[in-house]
Amino acid sequence: MSSVESLVESPGESVLRPSTIRVLRIDEASDDEAARRLTFEDEDGIEWQSTTGSVEGAELDRIDCVVSTDDTSVSAKLDSLATVREHDPTVPFVLVTGEGSDDVAGLRSDRWTESIPAPPASTITERLKTRIRQLVAHRRAVTVAERALGTVETVRDGVCIAGPGGTIEFANNAFVSRFGTDRSELVGSSWRSLYTESAVDRLERTALPTVRDGWRWSGECTGRRVDGEPFTANTSVVALDDGSLVFTIHGIERSSTD
Repeated sequence: MSSVESLVESPGESVLRPSTIRVLRIDEASDDEAARRLTFEDEDGIEWQSTTGSVEGAELDRIDCVVSTDDTSVSAKLDSLATVREHDPTVPFVLVTGEGSDDVAGLRSDRWTESIPAPPASTITERLKTRIRQLVAHRRAVTVAERALGTVETVRDGVCIAGPGGTIEFANNAFVSRFGTDRSELVGSSWRSLYTESAVDRLERTALPTVRDGWRWSGECTGRRVDGEPFTANTSVVALDDGSLVFTIHGIERSSTD
């Protein structure tokens, strides 16, 4: 498998599995029960750091998640959220509150923020820790994917990802230029529009069954630019776990009259 294809495949578990998760807990609990209920010791790969009052930017360095467990009002918690967002727009932020997330204004517009209604003391810690792990793992997965796609933009090979339905969802600049078009025209179209009818027939008969069995297919196909000019494309195809297809065009294109 080429280095290009390995970049766009799903990252391995070792990359995405959270190691030590550093959580900054904003806590000004005013009663003994709340303090007992929301007191955590470092365990299960979670390292807790506590702060009171307003959040300082320096406290957010190397933090994987912020949890507000204090007894202040929802508006005060949202002020803390605003401070966190100025420092890092994507660090997960969890509000432990007596209200549901639908009742806390401003959360729906922030994909990395949510609230957890405070349940009985016996269940709040496990529920909270589980959600923290999920949010941090998701953020790390998104970061890895964004870095991978950013790297794909820098390679010379043309790379295109088509969704399970065959619609192109991503194409790097090298791929777009090979077909003489721009990204806005290519994304949303079918991968079948990129090749001649005979090439599409060959890919459907040979390439797709091969990649669906977990193998990589490689061969020469006749591509077609948007102006109708054909060219020979050294193409490889791999399939992702969700049924998406990754097309990579290698080498220097040659004009073709096939």
